[in-house]
Amino acid sequence: MFNNIIRNKKKHSEIYVRKHYNTKEKGEAVHLKKRHPVVYVVLFALGWAFMYADRNILSPVMGVIQDDWGLSKSELGLMSTIFFLAYAAMQIPAGFLADRIGRVKVLVSGYILFGVGTIMSGMAPGLLAFLMIRFVTGLGEGTTMGPSTRFHPLPFLKNTGESLRH
Repeated sequence: MFNNIIRNKKKHSEIYVRKHYNTKEKGEAVHLKKRHPVVYVVLFALGWAFMYADRNILSPVMGVIQDDWGLSKSELGLMSTIFFLAYAAMQIPAGFLADRIGRVKVLVSGYILFGVGTIMSGMAPGLLAFLMIRFVTGLGEGTTMGPSTRFHPLPFLKNTGESLRH
């Protein structure tokens, strides 16, 4: 009887993993442990650190940008505003997409969008181009908070009855 209970828990946990973590094969989420999760954690932490630096770097260099492009204070404020509007607007869609297509896909695509936007920011010829690029960068950075804060230990647990505790 005890063996039947364990078998049923294992079967239920595999169905739960496949249903709630977008896995296609039996026990696919369990194999993440064998793919060196420390590497993933370090890479995503570095990405998050670079995004944090990007969100905060604009304020100290605004004086230089103002002098180079001859901008007013309201135009300087618009540079930060456009970024944070895109950043905030992307939070809910990113969480929705992460639930639909997977967190890693959303995070990686956001990191790529952020990286391209950051590189292009340095090449912007003027304010309008810079605003458009910062908007794209905000969209890329906006993909991180929702998907990256959703953590559940289930994929890292062995496929046992422990997996059923949410």
